[in-house]
This record gives sequence, C-alpha cells and structure tokens, in this order.
Amino acid sequence: MTADHFFYQQFSLLNDEQKAAVLHVIQTFFGKKHPDQQAKVEPKPDKRRGYGSLKGKIWMAPDFDAPLEDMKEYM
Repeated sequence: MTADHFFYQQFSLLNDEQKAAVLHVIQTFFGKKHPDQQAKVEPKPDKRRGYGSLKGKIWMAPDFDAPLEDMKEYM
C-alpha cells in the first residue's frame, strides 16, 4: 500500500468537518491559506537607519551623575 493510497483511504473515512481541518493543516504546512484568511501584509520598507539618525531625540539631564538626596545617608 502506497502512502498516497493510505492517505486517501483514511481521508475518505472522515466527516466534512474533519476533512476541512485536515485541509487547513495541509494548507498551513505548505504556506497556502484560503483567500478569506490571508492577512494583508504590507511589505516593510528596506530603509536602514544611518549613524546619527537619533541625534537630538535622546537627552540626559545635566545633573545625571549628581548624588541623590535619598542616598546621602549611605555615603
């Protein structure tokens, strides 16, 4: 018995709901989905950020390294 014959024999024993589930698994395995289920994926632009693209967007307070008031008793 070939694999194709075995698969067809087993598939024919399933009810319609089970056949639909098996079909869904097979389509997912091969990467094909029903047109109603296809997600609309927009292609990502192939734009890479260059050096310095975040300049001016990140800042640090001038007193960043200054001791904290809460920690004075530990120093």
